Amino acid sequence: VIIQRRTVLLLGFISLIVANYACIVATSPVGILVAVFFQGLHMSACEGNMKALIAQTLPLNLRGTGFSIYATGAGIAVVVGNFVAGYLADMTSMTGSGIVGCFYAGFVSCTLATLVLLGVYKKDSKGKYVM
Repeated sequence: VIIQRRTVLLLGFISLIVANYACIVATSPVGILVAVFFQGLHMSACEGNMKALIAQTLPLNLRGTGFSIYATGAGIAVVVGNFVAGYLADMTSMTGSGIVGCFYAGFVSCTLATLVLLGVYKKDSKGKYVM
């Protein structure tokens, strides 16, 4: 059975939702290990899949540019995301709730991204998913 890239991407997003939820409710090291496990599932499902989508979508002479733009965008997103996550963790920590603010934001943003992915991909006349 061949699993489509869309399905793998959705499973990766769902894994990140579960990881964020596990971080929110974790009260022991075992809970954190569960979260790390699901974060690893997310990375393994999404990172290679995104690169495969770039390689599949772009013509051969533009793939290097596409990978460079992807890596640059991902790097910028990591910097901005870490800044926002730190700020949210500080804000919830000041209220006595712990550092869960960043995980709430990750949970909400990944849930929204999953809903967008479900709405963006449609089946064409051949039964394949396209944007």
